[in-house]
Amino acid sequence: MPVQQVIDQPDVSVFEFVGRKHEFRKFEEAWSKYKLFGIFGIRSVGKSRCVREYLKTKKCQVIYVELQYIDSIESLYSNTCALLGIEPDPKATETEKWIKQVISAVTIASKHESLVIFFDNAEDVIESQFSGQFLTFLSKLAQSCTRIKIFVTSTTRIQFTRFRFFTFEMKPLVESEAKELLQTIAPDVDLGEYGEAIVKLSEGLPLMILMIGAELKADEGLLTPADMVELLCQCRLETLSNEFYPEEDRIGDVYRTFILRLSGEFQCHLIDLGYIPGSFNAMEAGGLLGIESEAMAKQTAILPIRRRHMLNYDPENSRFNIQGILREVLKADFVIRDLPELRKKYCKVFTEVMKKISIQMGTEEYAKAYSEFAVEQPNLQKLLGDVEYTREDTYHFFIEIASSYTTVIERFMTRESDTFYNACLRLAEMYGRSVDKAAVHIAVGSMETNTKGDFLHGANNYQSALEVLEKMEKSVHLASAYQKMGWNMHKQGLNAEAIQYYKKSLDISVYGGSEYETLAMQSFSCMGISHTFLGNELNKIISISHNLITQDILPTNSILHDILN
Repeated sequence: MPVQQVIDQPDVSVFEFVGRKHEFRKFEEAWSKYKLFGIFGIRSVGKSRCVREYLKTKKCQVIYVELQYIDSIESLYSNTCALLGIEPDPKATETEKWIKQVISAVTIASKHESLVIFFDNAEDVIESQFSGQFLTFLSKLAQSCTRIKIFVTSTTRIQFTRFRFFTFEMKPLVESEAKELLQTIAPDVDLGEYGEAIVKLSEGLPLMILMIGAELKADEGLLTPADMVELLCQCRLETLSNEFYPEEDRIGDVYRTFILRLSGEFQCHLIDLGYIPGSFNAMEAGGLLGIESEAMAKQTAILPIRRRHMLNYDPENSRFNIQGILREVLKADFVIRDLPELRKKYCKVFTEVMKKISIQMGTEEYAKAYSEFAVEQPNLQKLLGDVEYTREDTYHFFIEIASSYTTVIERFMTRESDTFYNACLRLAEMYGRSVDKAAVHIAVGSMETNTKGDFLHGANNYQSALEVLEKMEKSVHLASAYQKMGWNMHKQGLNAEAIQYYKKSLDISVYGGSEYETLAMQSFSCMGISHTFLGNELNKIISISHNLITQDILPTNSILHDILN
């Protein structure tokens, strides 16, 4: 189990792992015999941590897929693709098609070294309506890829009818390991005659033992082992029998008590951080808590809570997370002080996150962007969902997303797009912002044209945007709408019409500044494609382009020169 040894610096955490020798031995015996491992057990028993620590002993690449926030087969597909550094195929709507794409990517990824894919917190997926597709996906992945192992952890036992796999129930720590963990986390605390009672009352749950040890160390031993036994008995009277195991929810009373023992300030910090559904870094936490610097967020908010083992830490990605059962207790029993203000901060913080990822996707850092999206997916899903609670002071965040940072939505969040864009259109109508409404129509048109393949619906949205923008001064939005409409016409096979729209876009962009350069290049490139389809001579287009450049009508961007040459 993870034990924090040193927290002298805000960004330093050192861990040991105590116990689970029996589990490691069983995993090792099965390693050479099986490709698929199903690990199940009650909540908070330490399944995920145990598997992670075991995999550290293996010389292989590990890809972690968090399933706690996956609510559809589309989300599973997009998240897995992001982790593998590939784009989902919008045409792969059938399970068989996207499974083949993922298998191909996994085969390439495991070509030079063994690969482990670890699907964590799978219980909701296993019990969902698309569980059959998920299990089919796992079995075909295991069958088709030779240098691969698959681990799945869940509170529900996983079942395969036609595939040989290893299944193992993770039980609470045995008494000797529980005692060792408690002594490791609180080495200077004299447990005396109360040590055995504390270990028994902990039910062998690693998280509870860690929190007990943290409480005994806190405030120079103000809480004695005798006090701890009394405290546990008061909130555990109904859970001391073996009946605890079938009714796991009762354990929430214990964790609620530990949360209540936090000081008022840190309790509020934890409750506010619980609004973030997934993992988060120090910068995001600071933005949500209203703390200016990342270092101060660590020092004044994150570390004090982490010392009580209320936060997990992933050192590889420098991200924190609230353990699942604590998150459930926070949601059920604690109230956020100022929810509207917290939502506003959340919008600001994660709009910036989406902006960063969206920009990176258009650069050579696209692989990094895919990886960041995979860990931020639940947070960005919540961001789009929060459009439901929009007020006038948060409205601009969502319009900014819809007009400028939709690359992420188009590639990985098509399932959320309809609800989000429809809400943005309603808001723009409600606030009387016709320009904003046009921007959203352009985003919807792009989604329908490029991702969903509904060209008529896409054209209708572009036309709605043009009806507004054509009545205003020439702008990047207008030039972009013409260019996108041209591409839509091309996709419909209407290349003559497409060329006319490209010309309208160029009439604006070739006289503009640097912000028009990329748009001008896109229009020239697309115009060349349409002329080619019509059988026209491409030399004429290139000649015109050179004339425009030599007359200083087009910006002399080096990339534009390369394309035209």
